[in-house]
Amino acid sequence: MVDQQITFPSDLKMLATAREETERLIDVLYARIKQEEEAKAKLETGPKTKSKPKRRTYRREARQEFLKIVKLKRKGKMLFERL
Repeated sequence: MVDQQITFPSDLKMLATAREETERLIDVLYARIKQEEEAKAKLETGPKTKSKPKRRTYRREARQEFLKIVKLKRKGKMLFERL
C-alpha cells in the first residue's frame, strides 16, 4: 500500500521550510552564544556588561506573507516577482 497523503514540494513550500530551519538555527546559535557570555561573565570580576539583544528576524511578517500567497487560488507572475 502507498500512503495517500503524499505532498509534492513546491517552490513556496521549499522556501517556507528553509525559512523555518533558518529561524531554528538562529535560535540555537543565539542560545549557545548567550550561555557562553553568561559563563564568561561568571569568571570575570568587575562591572557587569549587558548581553547583546537578539537581532530582529521579522518572523511574523515572513509567515504572514507566505500564508497570504498560499491562500490565493491564482498565483500570478507579478506576485512572485514582488517576493
